[in-house]
Amino acid sequence: AEDRVVGQDWCVSWRGRLLQIDKEHQELDLAGKELEVREDASGRLRLLWRKRVLNWVEVVKRPTKARTTAKRPIVNNKVWKPPADHPWAKPAHVAMPAPAAPARALQHEQKQRTVLLR
Repeated sequence: AEDRVVGQDWCVSWRGRLLQIDKEHQELDLAGKELEVREDASGRLRLLWRKRVLNWVEVVKRPTKARTTAKRPIVNNKVWKPPADHPWAKPAHVAMPAPAAPARALQHEQKQRTVLLR
């Protein structure tokens, strides 16, 4: 007799073989628990948990994990485009008003005169 730990997929590895416990034992919640594997003189295997004989089948590979959550369907996958009057839709030079010149600079420009020398 050899002790083995039951995997989350309800499989037990034993001497290169993969043994999966039947779903009828689901109420025992065996995943992660240790059980006993016995082989009699004829080569017949028995899986025992707390002296209870378990039904099992030999599988070639581990079962794939079932998806528990289904993806929600995509309802609207259109790209959002701003309306024509939205500030993001306008060119940069139009969207942002030019900064106002300081009052002092305007006064200084008005005082300047152009003089032609001969």
